[in-house]
Amino acid sequence: MQFVPWLWLVAAATALALAPGVFADTQDGWQFNEAARALEDVSYETLTAAIAGARLALTGLMLVTAALLLTRRAAGAPLAALALATLPFAFNLAGTGTATNWPQPWPVVLNAAAVILGALGITALFLLLFLFPNGRFYPAWLGAPALVGLALVLGGVVFIRFVENAWLVFVLILLALLLLGMVEQLLRYRAAGPPERRQMVAFLAVLLALPIYAAAGAFGVSPALTLMLSYALLALLPAALLIGVSRGLWGGFPAQRIARRFAGALVGLVLVAALAAAAWWAGNRPQAVDTAALAAAEPLAVVLDADMAMDDVSALLYLLQHPAVDLRAITVNGVAFAHCDGGVRAALGLLEVARAPEVPVACGREEAYPGGRPAPDAWRKSADALYGAQVSTGERAADLRPAADLLADTVAAAPGDIVVIALGPLTNLAEAFQADPTLAGQIKQIVIMGGAVDAPGNVADENEGISNQYAEWNFFADPVAADIVLASGAPIVLVPLDATNEVPFTRSFYQRLQGTHRTRPAVFIYNVMYLNQWWLDGGMYWWDTLAAAAALDESLVTLREERVDVVTAEGTETARLIRAADGAPVRVAMAANRARFEALFLAVLNHE
Repeated sequence: MQFVPWLWLVAAATALALAPGVFADTQDGWQFNEAARALEDVSYETLTAAIAGARLALTGLMLVTAALLLTRRAAGAPLAALALATLPFAFNLAGTGTATNWPQPWPVVLNAAAVILGALGITALFLLLFLFPNGRFYPAWLGAPALVGLALVLGGVVFIRFVENAWLVFVLILLALLLLGMVEQLLRYRAAGPPERRQMVAFLAVLLALPIYAAAGAFGVSPALTLMLSYALLALLPAALLIGVSRGLWGGFPAQRIARRFAGALVGLVLVAALAAAAWWAGNRPQAVDTAALAAAEPLAVVLDADMAMDDVSALLYLLQHPAVDLRAITVNGVAFAHCDGGVRAALGLLEVARAPEVPVACGREEAYPGGRPAPDAWRKSADALYGAQVSTGERAADLRPAADLLADTVAAAPGDIVVIALGPLTNLAEAFQADPTLAGQIKQIVIMGGAVDAPGNVADENEGISNQYAEWNFFADPVAADIVLASGAPIVLVPLDATNEVPFTRSFYQRLQGTHRTRPAVFIYNVMYLNQWWLDGGMYWWDTLAAAAALDESLVTLREERVDVVTAEGTETARLIRAADGAPVRVAMAANRARFEALFLAVLNHE
């Protein structure tokens, strides 16, 4: 057990690095979202702050208690320290690398460290179950079945990933192992003398509380209560070990100086967790928006180029509702998500939903430049079907010009005035620039949602055979087009995943939209989200909507000057956005203000 202090240092460093992502990771958890559904009267921000704060506090409690136990030299103490140091990762209290915004390769490294520490945590917990408090099995003959059961459980963790219907067998083996450990601890307790019983009784009480938690889940107790019980049970474990130490276990409490440091560290970590939760809540609670000031702003002439995925739908309705937008044309990209027919029909239908004046709508080609790749077929079918929503195009019809021509004609009619908001693959813009290279100089600004600078990509998918860890979907669907547009010389604002990762779909936004959907566009967005509530459980973001909003209000994002290039060569880094000394000068959004974005989005959707 000499390696435990070193492993504690690794666990503490990993937890510290993961801590900034705990709030986002909390919102991605299915248990948390089940609890949020059940607690409709509690604001999503308040629940997030409370649960994430509890996770941070529990992580700190376990690590600090483990550090204290490492000062005890008696047999059994190092194993308990090992379990407490690694359990935050076994129960995902500290978060995962995917929820952080650390630059690559750190998210991958941190996620791998969390997985390895989590596996160690499960192993150490079961060993502690059988070896508490002196590091020996009792009776000795239980050692063999306990180790076999542990091997079966650890093997089952891998097995259930590849074999269907293996979950039930895994759970039964897990329950059998837990029951065996509880029986051993009861036998040990019965054989112990009064002093040892006093030291062991708190740990035994934690074991006896396990059936209560299991029963709560089995009998359908509310998800919120079940989640709270799980955290309470995890907090009881270090508390039980501390009670045992206070009664003489493993040599009793250490010198007064060390005990004071332990108490101070524990109080300090709980305060830090509370302050972090309070700071997050203050920065993410709903904000007020002055819609009168929006209406008083000078109208901005806009051409929207979109692939009509869900976030393009919301972006288009946002632009149609914004009082300071003069939407001149919509060019649909049929390369990645919606096909031309579905995308044009959706755009025309949304113009009808918003009762907008006539706006020309045209589609480009449906094939990317060489090296491009469309989204999976299931995604495209959903986009073509407008995600289950129904619209009517009324008397509106598509413009007969190709999208590149419509875009070029609209820009040429008002040189220097048009802002192009490009929310899909850049095929239409690339075609227009290749047909007329001087067009780039006539555009006031291009705001592009695409790429990932320091954030990981979002295209990797084992089921689709995509191993690329760096690319973002808009650039991945047509990397050559992205390269052409970035090199065009046009003034560009890039809104990559680094910023959009900070504006996830949240149940908080859904709840507020549910209570305030007054206009037809707001009702439409609410209905689409109602039909697709799985979007609220993690993995979906307001990618394109943030870019559209930032085109009108740059204060929503943190911009930085960069020179970038796009990898166009075939391989595992195709479409990767890289910094390059000779790359295109762009302004890149590296972060976003989620609270202000959500408040502005809601206010504009409901503007009348």
